[in-house]
Amino acid sequence: MPKGHSVRTLVVAVGASSSAACGGGAPLLHPAHVLPLGRVSTGAGVTGQFAFRGTGPSRDAGEQKTFEDAIARAALSPGIAPWIGARAGLGEQFEAGCTYTGRSVRADARRAFGDDSVAVSIGAGASAVFSEPEDRRDEGPSTPPSGRVPLTGPDLHASGYGFDLPVLVGWRSTASIVQGWVGARGGVEHLSGELPLAPAGGGPPPSAQVTATRWYAGGLVGAAIGLPPLMVAVELDVSYQAVSATAAFPAPGPGPAGRDGEVHGLTLAPAGAIIGKF
Repeated sequence: MPKGHSVRTLVVAVGASSSAACGGGAPLLHPAHVLPLGRVSTGAGVTGQFAFRGTGPSRDAGEQKTFEDAIARAALSPGIAPWIGARAGLGEQFEAGCTYTGRSVRADARRAFGDDSVAVSIGAGASAVFSEPEDRRDEGPSTPPSGRVPLTGPDLHASGYGFDLPVLVGWRSTASIVQGWVGARGGVEHLSGELPLAPAGGGPPPSAQVTATRWYAGGLVGAAIGLPPLMVAVELDVSYQAVSATAAFPAPGPGPAGRDGEVHGLTLAPAGAIIGKF
C-alpha cells in the first residue's frame, strides 16, 4: 500500500436502538417483474450497510481526518435501519413505489419488458435524505489532535436529495413461488448541513457549513420465495462510493477558513423483508 494511504473498515452491527434510524443501505427489494394493474405490495424488514473506506494522504492528520470521518459517517451511512416499502401496478408494464429506510425516503417508477418467466426493468428514483449519525466518540489515545472538530459530541447532521437509475434482469417460476434478480444501479446524492465545532470562549459552540456530493455505482443480486400472498425477499447491494465535500469555518479562527475532503470505498448492503402482495 503506498505511503500516506490508509484503509479503514467501518462496521456497525446491531446495537443501540438509536443507530437504527441513522445508517443502513437503501435496497430495492423488488423483482424485475412488475405488479399487474390494480395489485399492490407492502413489506417491512431491515437493511444494513458496511463501508470499507480508503482515503488519500491527509494535509492535516488531525482536523482533516476528523472532518473526513464525519463526512464518511453522514454520506456512507454505515449501520442498520428499518426497511418499509409499498408498490402499485399501474398497467402497461409500469409500476411505482415508495420506500422508507430511516435515512431516506425514496419514490420511483419503472417499466418492465419481457414475458411471464424472464423480464428486464428500467427505472428511476428520487430520494429525500436526512442524515443523523450518532455522536462522535474518541477512538482512543492513538487518535491525533482534531483541531476545531471535536473527537466527541454532536456529529454532522445533514439533509439533501438524490437520484438513482436501477436496471434489473429477473426470472420467476410458475405462480411466482421462486424469483431471482440481478442488476446494476448508479446515482448521485447532495447533502448540506452543519458540523458542530469545539467551543471557543463563551457562547454557543460554532459550526462549520458543510456541503457534500456522493456518486455511486454498483451491482445487486436478490431472491424471493413464498406462497401468495406472502414472500420473503433478500438482497445484497455492492457499490463503489466517491464523496467530495467542502467545509466553511467561521472567522476568525485558528485554522484555514475552509477545507476540502474526499472519501471513497466499497459498501456492502444486505437486506431482508417480508412482503405481501394483494
